Amino acid sequence: MLTYVKKIAYPIFMLSLLVMSYVTPLLSVVTAHADSEGNTKTVLFQNEKGTAHVISLPDPTTGEITWRIQVEKNQQAASNQLAFSLSEGEQTILPESIQSSGTKFTYDPQRQQLMEETTSSSFSQMTLTFQTKALKTLTIKSAFLQTEEENGQVKEDIINTTDVVVVLPDNQSTEATSAEALLADSQEQTEASEKQPATKSSESQPQAESTTASTAIESPLDAQASAPAASQLSSGGSFKNDVPEVDNVLLGEAQYFHIFANHATLNTHTNGNLAVGELNGNVNFGTSIQDGSLATEINYIQKVNTIANSSFVSGTDSRKNKVVFGPSVTVDLADQNQQPAVFVNGQRMDHLKTYEVFQDQSASEPYIDFKKVFSTLQATSERLGVYPQTPGVTKDFTDNNQRVINTARAENDTQEVVLTLTDEQGNPLDDGVYELQNKKTHKEVDEEVTNDEGQVIETDLPEGDYSFVETEAPDGYLIDKKPISFSADTIDEEDQKVVVTLSKTELEKDTPITIKGLTKGTSPVLINVDTEGASTVNIKSQIKLEYTDGTTRNSHETEDFDDAVILWNFINQPENQMISINSPFQGTILAVGDTVDVHQNVDGSIIADTVLVNAETHRWDLQANETVVPIIKLAAMNHLLSLDTTTISGTKTWDDYDNKFNTRPTSITVQLLQNGEVFQTKTVTPNKEGEWHYEFTDLPTTDESGQTYDYAIQETPVEGYTTKVNGYDLVNTYRNTETTEVSGTKTWNDYGNKFNTRPESITVKLMQNDKEIAKQVVKSDNHGNWTYRFDDLPKYDTEGKAYTYTIQEENVPGYTSEINDYDLVNTYHNTETTEVSGMKTWNDNNNQLNIRPESITVGLMQNGKKIDNQIVKADKEGNWTYHFENLPKYDSKGKAYVYTIQEATVSGYISEVNGYDLVNTETTTVSGRKTWNDNDNKFNTRPESITVNLMRNGEKYAEKIVKADKKGNWSYRFDKLPKYDAEGKAYTYTIQEENVPGYTTKINGYNLVNTYTGPETPKTPSDPKKPQVPLSPKKPDTSKQSEDDNKNDVNHATTEKRLPKTNERSSYEWSILGSILLVTSVGILCRRKHS
Repeated sequence: MLTYVKKIAYPIFMLSLLVMSYVTPLLSVVTAHADSEGNTKTVLFQNEKGTAHVISLPDPTTGEITWRIQVEKNQQAASNQLAFSLSEGEQTILPESIQSSGTKFTYDPQRQQLMEETTSSSFSQMTLTFQTKALKTLTIKSAFLQTEEENGQVKEDIINTTDVVVVLPDNQSTEATSAEALLADSQEQTEASEKQPATKSSESQPQAESTTASTAIESPLDAQASAPAASQLSSGGSFKNDVPEVDNVLLGEAQYFHIFANHATLNTHTNGNLAVGELNGNVNFGTSIQDGSLATEINYIQKVNTIANSSFVSGTDSRKNKVVFGPSVTVDLADQNQQPAVFVNGQRMDHLKTYEVFQDQSASEPYIDFKKVFSTLQATSERLGVYPQTPGVTKDFTDNNQRVINTARAENDTQEVVLTLTDEQGNPLDDGVYELQNKKTHKEVDEEVTNDEGQVIETDLPEGDYSFVETEAPDGYLIDKKPISFSADTIDEEDQKVVVTLSKTELEKDTPITIKGLTKGTSPVLINVDTEGASTVNIKSQIKLEYTDGTTRNSHETEDFDDAVILWNFINQPENQMISINSPFQGTILAVGDTVDVHQNVDGSIIADTVLVNAETHRWDLQANETVVPIIKLAAMNHLLSLDTTTISGTKTWDDYDNKFNTRPTSITVQLLQNGEVFQTKTVTPNKEGEWHYEFTDLPTTDESGQTYDYAIQETPVEGYTTKVNGYDLVNTYRNTETTEVSGTKTWNDYGNKFNTRPESITVKLMQNDKEIAKQVVKSDNHGNWTYRFDDLPKYDTEGKAYTYTIQEENVPGYTSEINDYDLVNTYHNTETTEVSGMKTWNDNNNQLNIRPESITVGLMQNGKKIDNQIVKADKEGNWTYHFENLPKYDSKGKAYVYTIQEATVSGYISEVNGYDLVNTETTTVSGRKTWNDNDNKFNTRPESITVNLMRNGEKYAEKIVKADKKGNWSYRFDKLPKYDAEGKAYTYTIQEENVPGYTTKINGYNLVNTYTGPETPKTPSDPKKPQVPLSPKKPDTSKQSEDDNKNDVNHATTEKRLPKTNERSSYEWSILGSILLVTSVGILCRRKHS
């Protein structure tokens, strides 16, 4: 059947030719002749099961045969599954061509069977269309009804069958030409599916006669045969057949259409389907395909005045169309060339296929009875219109620019409960007093007295379990204290109607209204709009929607209707009221008998007598089931009082550790059983002394026939307790069954198991009150975690005392264990030690100068930080050694310490460390002065600096850049020079000066004399400066120079020099020469003395 739901996995039109070949009866074949066009129409069956016709429409140009089977089941067969059987090995059915209305079929290509899918969707009317490809003949062998018996067996009821055989011309291929013929693109498939008969509604064809014999139909077709001849258009059946769930929705048939009206005029694009009595369609309409979730689009138009050729939406694999026209509409299914096409009143429909079109066979049997449906809608509108606003709904209209209706806190309705009290003859009894109790707590909720009809009525009860208990019986009657229990259920949120009341005045304000608190797919919101009898309602308020999931909704085209939960019910309207929509509007409009004139976008169904579309509208079907608040009916009966009565009483004893765990309830319920059935109940509480006692009085001893009643007691179970009944006394015992668990983790402090000391497993022992009760071997998991767990441990002993659980760990060699609650920490400390020792060697020519100290100090460094000192002296053999012992090898993280040594400075020596050995070498100093013999730099030739190279044993050892100091003296010094080599031989130190242009250098010991030899032409200063005023001479420096410098110094006269005159040059030179000889002699004497 056409199902009005979202798309499912298989196309809804997978239909009807199913069957089991083994049930085919052996019937003779009787020949029947096709018409001149090569078409056939014959009866498959026509008997008490129903009627079925089959039409064959071969196309000689494509080799395809279009089959249409029309079936009507009678009432007795409607619940059975229908099946068809085809001849094996003959058929090549094109799966994409299978379509039907009325039910869903499954197709088994291997067994050549088509069968109605389920009896729950059984149909009374059905039309099946499918195509076959390139066959000489095609035979429908049998049809039968199938019913599943109670024992699970399947019963098959074979219906009288006609074999239908179609013979193709000799020049027609008997094989499919290629795979592409079956897997053509969607356009080719559409064209193939449209190879249907040219059918006109104005023509008719007599029905074939019933037959019980097989009929063969010969088809004298040739390759030039024209298009199929016309035959009657199929009936659309009824909307209820296509959508059987229509009876379960609030608005019936109208809830499945965008516009449901007696009259509709479309002047602007209408995005939705129609069910209208009369259509003036000046523009196109149809539900646009958005996400493919709408599986079927149904349209019903009884009368067409005008219709646009682009109306409707083309069907696809995900969207099937069904269009039903009234009998007054002229529908043609072929163009002038007799090719398949759909024409409505002469207007070609661009988006319809021939097999999607149906037509009412008569005005008395319409697809939808508008008069009946509108009558029902009027009653629905009136019934809904009296609902008051739901408690919890709020309307905040204080700010006209931000008006809000909030339904989030709407309270749900509950069922109505009616208890009727009668006597033994069924007569109602008034003045019976009933207490309504919470069934669980036995607390009083309400107290009511039966009315003249013997009824107690409760409404608006919170959801829960309740009991009626009679507390006073009518005069002369015995009280019946047997509780009468029931459950009050809240109406499910998805069925709950939230009601808002609104006046038309609010909708006529030109400011928006936001409706909040909406829930998608659940509770519909009914807005009753009081039109106050006005002839016109001019809606200017824009409607905005906000949902509980935080989303909002704006006007848009959609196939998803889950969020369509707004119904506008216009009430108190006069006849022919005009409702004009002049602002964007959302929600289904129920305005029975009115005219709705749309001038702004509307999302939702429009249900009215007349609809004028002058602005774009969008389909948005209301999701609302029809629910009625159910009534719970209860009955009670009172008996006449008996003269003989008795009393039953007893005590309650508690065995529960003196209620140590506070488990004892504040009350219990004792039930009195009369002949095994609950007769009365009593709530028992302790008295001031803490004693629990109950008593039932005025109990009849015999029934109406004089039989003695048997009384017993039982207690409503108390959670956690077991009850023992001793006569009429009760003993309740509580045993604490609480459990606990002990779990923990193992942490290893062992340098990340650097030393491979960690075991593969440990053993954790569980102690209960210091006694071992379990143990567990613990290993690391895949993530390297060590955890353990003891579950389901009793928490208390038999006296209610809590057990004390502790853990212990079996010893792990090399580790110390620490327990923190239930966690274990195992620590490994590496205690390996090391030592540092070395020897001191003196390189000082066996202490020839007697400068070696009596001791030295060796410092021990740990990772660069001094941690110890040792005074080292020569032993008796003259060896100098040191030794640091018991040094930790690793730090707290398992990283090895780095130990080094340092020696305190020894004057006159330089120290060299080789590993942990020390070599001290005696040092010496080389120093000297530079003297310039350049007429006091008369020609500005003296450089800013010179370079003195220190040579050791003839090889360059060091160098110094020498400049004049503040006093103009040029001196250098090399300190801490090793005096001896590794073998104790003395080094020979000399100096050299790097060449100074224009000067010759003479070395006297360690002193240097540079004499200017260049031209006596003054160098032009590169940057003449302003002459400075001569400073006053400073006091001579009288500080003592070093001993070596004193030995090398030569006293220089400070007298002012005089320029030589003519013939005085020799005297000046001799003065210079004498000075040089004197300085040289002094230097030689100093060197010898130093050596």
